[in-house]
Formats: sequence, C-alpha cells, structure tokens
Amino acid sequence: MVINNRVEGCFALSKNHLDARGESLWVGAAVEAAQQAADCPCKSALFTYSAYQEQNQQTNKLVSGNFTTIGKASIELPVAVQKQLVFPDRPIYVDIVCGH
Repeated sequence: MVINNRVEGCFALSKNHLDARGESLWVGAAVEAAQQAADCPCKSALFTYSAYQEQNQQTNKLVSGNFTTIGKASIELPVAVQKQLVFPDRPIYVDIVCGH
C-alpha cells in the first residue's frame, strides 16, 4: 500500500495497515496534526481520497470518498468493496487531496 498524502501541511499519517473485513478491505492509520496549520493548503477539514491500482499501464479505480480528521486520533477508510477486485501482486495506492 502506498499513501500519497498531498495535504501533509494539514496532517500526517503513520502506522498504516490493511485490514480485511468480510468481503471488503480497509486502510487504517494514526493521524498526527501538522505543526503549522498555516501550511495546510485546504480551506476546510474535509478531505477526498481515491484508492486504485495500476495494472498493464491502466488505472483500476477501487473506491473514493470523503473524510475528516477533526477529533480523530486514527482513521479507517474502505479501499476495496470486494477483495476479489484487488490484484494481489500489485500495490494499492491511496491519494489524499483537499475536499470539494
């Protein structure tokens, strides 16, 4: 799993892990607030994430959604609705950007 946190000025993630729950896959991570809130490029505490894999020079989208880190010491986000959608030999990428 590769997390591309494009809003590191807002928060950092650590202790990333994948967790299987029934048919779905989730990513969990500890949330660490940024030292300088002024470095956050976002206008709100709403963030958007997209989970995907790359296979044969194509992007296979898995899940996307919104989340917040307000009052959170950790987050858990679904990255695949069904485990069968994931190529087992390819990394899952999770991009995090400012929410809309």
